[in-house]
Amino acid sequence: MIFEILFNMGAKAIPFIREIAWGEYDWTQGNAIELLIRFAANGVQRKEIIAEIKRNYPVIRYEAQLYAIQPLIPKLQGNSSLRAVFDELLDIEDFKESYDELVGD
Repeated sequence: MIFEILFNMGAKAIPFIREIAWGEYDWTQGNAIELLIRFAANGVQRKEIIAEIKRNYPVIRYEAQLYAIQPLIPKLQGNSSLRAVFDELLDIEDFKESYDELVGD
């Protein structure tokens, strides 16, 4: 619920979300990364967010990697913008491994 409030605050919440996403691991890290992906899909700081995910995703814990993308996978078919972001992020080996684990490939 708190993360949806942050998302609805818009771009001004991104610095705070980044602190959670790339800070010390805890269960909220995946939620924050999910929001960053959603912002990118909505065209908010798209290039910057994709670049930072490409840099940071490989060094976060596997649990956070899975947790970050799992809720987004069911939305890919009906959301071409989100699909486009995922297609770019699938270049990250760890992202692709997480994705494949979740979709069963």
